[in-house]
Amino acid sequence: MSQPISVGCVHAFLECFQSMLSIASLEEDAALLMFGAPARLYQTIGPLQDPMLSMGADVAGQTMAIVRVIGAQKAGPPEGPDVTFGTRSLVLDEAEEADVNDSTFSVAEKVTEDVKIQAAWETTQQRANEFVSLAKQDGWDAAVAEFNTLYGEQAKSEPNDPNVFKLDQFSGLQRISREQLEVLAAQTAGNPASDLILSEARVQRLFVEKLYALVPADVNAVPPLPLVTAFKPNQSFYCLKNLSVNRVDQQRYGMMKGPLLRREGAAQTESLAVVHFNPDNVLKRARYRPVRKAEPAEDEQSEQQPEDAA
Repeated sequence: MSQPISVGCVHAFLECFQSMLSIASLEEDAALLMFGAPARLYQTIGPLQDPMLSMGADVAGQTMAIVRVIGAQKAGPPEGPDVTFGTRSLVLDEAEEADVNDSTFSVAEKVTEDVKIQAAWETTQQRANEFVSLAKQDGWDAAVAEFNTLYGEQAKSEPNDPNVFKLDQFSGLQRISREQLEVLAAQTAGNPASDLILSEARVQRLFVEKLYALVPADVNAVPPLPLVTAFKPNQSFYCLKNLSVNRVDQQRYGMMKGPLLRREGAAQTESLAVVHFNPDNVLKRARYRPVRKAEPAEDEQSEQQPEDAA
């Protein structure tokens, strides 16, 4: 009978995975470890176990593992469309055994999916324009009801169908500056999921900027609605019903200036800490040099040889 996996055990395996990504052969793509030395080939990592359970004397029933990195290869373009490789990782719970078909990456299948998405782009745009035309003619609620009648069943059977639509409500969206992305990159450095976190933040920034650009600078709302706007990072068309901007006036700016300055100062401090306590920078500031045993000069060795022979 399988046992539930604790949070501490999952955390231990995440730290192990982060350590494996720090191997030197990955060069600039290697993860940066703030605490601990980078991993090396054929170096034993572990044993891994729940840090809370490891305090006890009885280790029976604990999830343990010993890991060794036997090879590392940098990410790059595939050699051809027939390339496949397994993506199945370590399964901690036997009850959650992954399907073998779902743990195989195929370049051909990925290219096929991309071609289907590209082919469905024009169909999605046509449906978006059709919805806006109905909304302008009969009203928003009537257009939603009509689309539910026409394409509602397709949404239930095939969520990725280009005719599928859904209602979203976004409120309180804030613009994301480049400085905030830099701080986020510094905070997630070495995190195995850092690329995913940064990618989501960049997509969110592009989406907010897309909406913000639709509102003229001298007004707070867009009067000619509904309208259609395309957003390719999400592979979607948005039919906008209402769009407004809550601009900051002088009074609100005066109230927000202090907290924002403190938050910006804290963010800069966190970024500087990552750079300041980087192991390479610590060694550079301390002018650390490894101690090496001095080797005798060649002339001294030649003078000693006759004496030894005598």
